[in-house]
Amino acid sequence: MNRHDLDVLSTAPYQFNQIFGDVQRITLKPNETKQVTFTAQMPVKAYSGILEGAFYFEDLVAGQAQATNQAGFSIKNKFAMGIGVILRESATVHAQPKLQLQKIKLSQNNQSNPAILAQLMNDQPATIGQLTIDAIVTKKGQPNKVLFRQKQTNRSMAANSHFNYQIPVGDQWLNPGQYRVHLVASNSQYRWTFNQNFTISLKQATQINRHNQRFNWFWWLLLAIVIVVLLLGLTYYLGTRKRVKKEH
Repeated sequence: MNRHDLDVLSTAPYQFNQIFGDVQRITLKPNETKQVTFTAQMPVKAYSGILEGAFYFEDLVAGQAQATNQAGFSIKNKFAMGIGVILRESATVHAQPKLQLQKIKLSQNNQSNPAILAQLMNDQPATIGQLTIDAIVTKKGQPNKVLFRQKQTNRSMAANSHFNYQIPVGDQWLNPGQYRVHLVASNSQYRWTFNQNFTISLKQATQINRHNQRFNWFWWLLLAIVIVVLLLGLTYYLGTRKRVKKEH
């Protein structure tokens, strides 16, 4: 069993690797069970709300290599599992969730499904359940013209966590310029409303539009028109020049 360091992904005041003991290695015979004990060393300073984490179990012996349908490539299976754990110091003291909209950016890794990413953060030791998130994107200064929209229900957020909420661009043409995200996240107890401006550069728009299958035909058509116009212009120029020479 080992413990992963989630400092980059979590804003919790304490991590599980600060509370529980060192990694333990266990050897089991076939069908054997053993009870494993971890001692929790609670922080000196008490915290409100909850701490979420997990015990991670990993089989250190990899399985036999298995061939794949790709020549010269094989995989080795490895068994692992996690058991979620929630720590609470007080049954009566509860923290209130607090949602924040951190930043807006464009997806980079999956250009075949481009999206606008709104990074949401819950920086409190409290979970948020049954969350409905409704986000719309408009051109800055044109709030009534919705360009993109994404609404999802039954979302949840862990304590002290963040994630990127995706607003798909689809096959719409993306122009460089200034845009605005209006995002509402709510459940039966809480409601958060955010408005944030962001900019799409010419380089970003070009990268997204390059993978837009719907408009591939447009560029080919435009190229064909340009070539035809150039040929007609060249033909007219050469014909005019030849006629002028004959007249002289």
